[in-house]
Parts: sequence; C-alpha cells; structure tokens
Amino acid sequence: MNSFLNDSDKRGKTYAYTLLGCVLAIAFIGLLGIWGLRPEDSILYKLIASFVIIGALSGFLYTLNAGTDKKYSQRLVYIIGGSAISLAVLVLLQTWTSLLGSLIFGKIISTLVVIGLLAAFVLAIFDDFFENKKLKDENYLD
Repeated sequence: MNSFLNDSDKRGKTYAYTLLGCVLAIAFIGLLGIWGLRPEDSILYKLIASFVIIGALSGFLYTLNAGTDKKYSQRLVYIIGGSAISLAVLVLLQTWTSLLGSLIFGKIISTLVVIGLLAAFVLAIFDDFFENKKLKDENYLD
C-alpha cells in the first residue's frame, strides 16, 4: 500500500486501467441491452450508475495524481482524494442499500464536499503563493 501511495506512475496506471474497465463494463451492459439480454431495469441502472461513479472517481484521482511531488501539497491532495473516495463509497452504498436516511446522507455528503472544496481552495492558494515566490526569487516578478 505504501509503495502505491509513493509511486505516482503506479497510481496513474491503476486509475487509467480502472477507468478503462468501467468504460468497457458500461459498453458491455449497453450491448446486453441492445441484444435484449439485460437484467432487470433497476439493477441495470444501478450497475451503470456504479460504473459511472467508479470511472469518474478514477478519472478524478488520475488528475489529482499529477501534482503531488511537493510536500505541502501531498497532504491536501490526500484530503481531497479521501473526500472523493468517501463520497463515491457513500453514494454507492446508498444506491445499492439505502443504508442511511436522506437527511443524514445529505449532511455527510455536504460535509465531505465542503472539506474537499476547502482543501482544494487551500491547495490553489499555496500553489499560487509558492509559484509567485519562485518567480520573484528568480527576478521574473517585482
């Protein structure tokens, strides 16, 4: 697990293969529907929604994978990624089981979104600050 977190190339390949697998699964389910061999409609929609959520999460994590070389940004990227993973897991659980009531589900989802957005905002500020500092140190900015 630790080598996965430290090796951005391995993470990138895993995310890319997961996204590819989800696209292929959605295509396969679509072909089953075209040929009339589809499962019950509610299960079909849940399967498609699950693969879309997993694929979107994988694509999002793939984009997050690119800028984690700086120490200050790694923690923020882990917070953003953790929030995204938690959101995806909760939505998948709610889709398949209706485990939580709608009020508590909404509160948890809202909290995770706010945490992720705040971490993304702080990350953007840090990146801008350190980039400007670097440019100033190299005499590109006054």
